[in-house]
Amino acid sequence: MIKRDITLGELRNRLFERGLSLGVSTRFDLLDILRSKTGAENDAVFFEVYREFDGFEEADQRSYIKLWSTEEVLREHTSDYGKKRPDFIAIGDFLIGSDFIMYNMQQDKLYMLHDSFYAGDNLYDFLVKLTNGDFDRF
Repeated sequence: MIKRDITLGELRNRLFERGLSLGVSTRFDLLDILRSKTGAENDAVFFEVYREFDGFEEADQRSYIKLWSTEEVLREHTSDYGKKRPDFIAIGDFLIGSDFIMYNMQQDKLYMLHDSFYAGDNLYDFLVKLTNGDFDRF
């Protein structure tokens, strides 16, 4: 079990307070397809977050980070690039550096692809860092 200082609902509220529009209609059928294609555990933090909301509608205006919807994640995972990196899945992007946010399914950790920048212990940790301003550029 992941130690959480705030609940996912509180995290969602912090993202709203930051001005983000969150995807509200998570397609559970796509989560099931993604789970089966990636082999990720059913209780992985990744899936807990995506059951709460389906990515960001737009990029965050302070960090220029966009968390993709499950449909976008699945589309990227089945692309030629996604097939070359079966241990990682792209779940969003950093618009300024044209970088991808990569989720390592075995380790439940996040990295920036091109900068090899460690972004968080899991998706929950990454989003807490985002709401704390750790990735803010402006």
